[in-house]
Amino acid sequence: MVLTTGVGFCEHCGAPLDERARFCEACGQPAAVPGAPPAAASPGAPAKSRAPLVVAIVATAVLASIGGGYWFWSSRPRPPLASLTKQPPPPHATQPSQAEGHHAKGLEYAKQKNFDQALREFNQAIALKPDYAKAYVVRAGIYAAQKNFNEALADYSKAITLKPNIPEGYFWRSSIYYQQRDYDRALADLDRYLFLNPKAARGYFWRAKINVNKRNYQAALPDADKAISLDPQNSGYYYLRSRIYLEMGMARKSEEDYQKAKALTSPSP
Repeated sequence: MVLTTGVGFCEHCGAPLDERARFCEACGQPAAVPGAPPAAASPGAPAKSRAPLVVAIVATAVLASIGGGYWFWSSRPRPPLASLTKQPPPPHATQPSQAEGHHAKGLEYAKQKNFDQALREFNQAIALKPDYAKAYVVRAGIYAAQKNFNEALADYSKAITLKPNIPEGYFWRSSIYYQQRDYDRALADLDRYLFLNPKAARGYFWRAKINVNKRNYQAALPDADKAISLDPQNSGYYYLRSRIYLEMGMARKSEEDYQKAKALTSPSP
């Protein structure tokens, strides 16, 4: 998800949002961005252009747990910041209290969108604790927010090397591959992410979205179905499936999903 205009942030997962977005491409939740135009046209006149990339990317860049310009990991219902701060450091860590202190400061600066200072804090955290996987993930998000995609990719890969079962590393690295239009690698990372986190609706949504970009609608449809089954109140998922149905010539089902999405995004009376 390349940010093309002003930057907003998803209040649900923290992924960066184009100010024009109607829903978050990373998690599919409606975007609380004032004045944003609809993200999907009526199925009678669907947009054919390729959707820009996030999340987080999705980009995604930091604070996919909070927002900010980064695609820091998150998954509902567990807040990403809680997942960052509640995990105890490994017993062999070097100066863990100091490293975690810099990590915590970095998160605070990132919340304030002071990414330069946040980056300095994460650099210090990693210098003190070179095996600090989650610090690499967050720093990668900051790099992604600054459009330093090569650095972001290197940090996500380092986090995965240090902690091969870290789901967020795979999810957000896939967003970098997506931005680079390396769809096969993006899909491979999402496969691993969903193996580690099989109930993550956003993973199925994102995998379906990539297959839509590849025009592989037969592969996209089951993932859209799965995302909706896991999170049936998410309007973005219905918008995506509406498009898939339309591309497959299933106009009636497309219209049904479009109306469901509209109903979910309409304010309550």
